[in-house]
Amino acid sequence: MKSLDRALENLKYDSRMVDWNIQNGLITKVELEKHLNDLKDLSHQTQKLNLKEESDYQSDNSDDN
Repeated sequence: MKSLDRALENLKYDSRMVDWNIQNGLITKVELEKHLNDLKDLSHQTQKLNLKEESDYQSDNSDDN
């Protein structure tokens, strides 16, 4: 059971679980806000993607039409 407890603890602030955890009293909204405010800003480690750019797949298949 310890591994389940550890897994649930790791998911405590997971965005997919946070509403459920608040509704069931595992965390409070104040705890969530504190957790979010304590997160480091890692935006400098990101890379911007341009999703509007044509992919190679689209370019290769455009001649088939």
